Amino acid sequence: MYNLLNFKVENLAKEFNSDLERGLNTNQVNLNTEKYGKNTLKFSTDSIFSIFLSQFNIFVFLLFFSSFFSLYMGEILDFYILLSFALLDIVLGFIQEYKSFGILQTLNKLNQFEVSVIRDGIIVHISRDEVLPGDVVFLKSGDLIPADTKIITSSNLVVDESSITGDSSEI
Repeated sequence: MYNLLNFKVENLAKEFNSDLERGLNTNQVNLNTEKYGKNTLKFSTDSIFSIFLSQFNIFVFLLFFSSFFSLYMGEILDFYILLSFALLDIVLGFIQEYKSFGILQTLNKLNQFEVSVIRDGIIVHISRDEVLPGDVVFLKSGDLIPADTKIITSSNLVVDESSITGDSSEI
């Protein structure tokens, strides 16, 4: 896809078959949903077993090889040390990745909110997941921005990006 930031609002509306006053019509909503899908982040749906198997990387295989080579050479202590490092790497990597997966799932659940969009000339409330390219999003004070948007009109617009940037003031 190409960089849409450089497009004028009117050209974007034309690109996504939208109307700046009436928003998307029902037919275009269906077409855009089929073409672009939902407004969601794609998370890996790996099973616990596949997360475990992903821990076996070249470093782990090198540690296993080195440990068994040490055993072959008669270095029993080196064998146990290298083997324990390999197993420790596998276990700690699995625990960390499994916890991260759980945290991402929780954050995704917390990130569900409703958005006001104009469709067929009427302001409707939809889930953030249902926002599509070409939707005219109607924002009021305190609303969260559901996706990358282009501002058509605004009055006294201030955006609080502190949760993203860490800045203490609004821009």
